[in-house]
Amino acid sequence: MLVDLSACQVHGTNAAGPPIKASMRFDGYMIQPDGTIAFATTHFTVGPDKAVREFLSFRVHANGRIEARTMILDAVNDAVLKDTAFDCEIGKGAIFHW
Repeated sequence: MLVDLSACQVHGTNAAGPPIKASMRFDGYMIQPDGTIAFATTHFTVGPDKAVREFLSFRVHANGRIEARTMILDAVNDAVLKDTAFDCEIGKGAIFHW
């Protein structure tokens, strides 16, 4: 999956997301009772002053809308340092490659 957060909107606003582009792979997915498809990934990285764990989750709706959420967690105690959500669309902000 390729993500361009600048083509998404900060959840609940009309503001564009940050100029961040990324690619990721998912080992599995879950089809929810409401028909959405959910998947997530996590990785360790280094923030400006310490190691952190980044948790990324996505939920794809039948209409092509994608809810994206990023949580930055303290690598030592899992305290939430930042929690942000974005609204994306397939083909605009999110592209899948199979």
